Amino acid sequence: KARRILAVCCSRAVHRPALLPVPPFGPEALLGRELARELLFASARVVPAALEAGGYAFHHPDLASALDAAVGPRGAT
Repeated sequence: KARRILAVCCSRAVHRPALLPVPPFGPEALLGRELARELLFASARVVPAALEAGGYAFHHPDLASALDAAVGPRGAT
């Protein structure tokens, strides 16, 4: 599910459709099975608890706003 969310957010940020998922055998052939699984196919829910407890506020607290800032806002041409 996390890969799908990432694919949808990335496709929206660059104004391109996310039609097909990446099959694991391609990256595994290029990077090796372990590296591909750790870099590309593993997911983790990471929370910056210490920073938030200290009052730090992120400029882009979610994936969509961070991608928009990196590649430009949605709807821009």
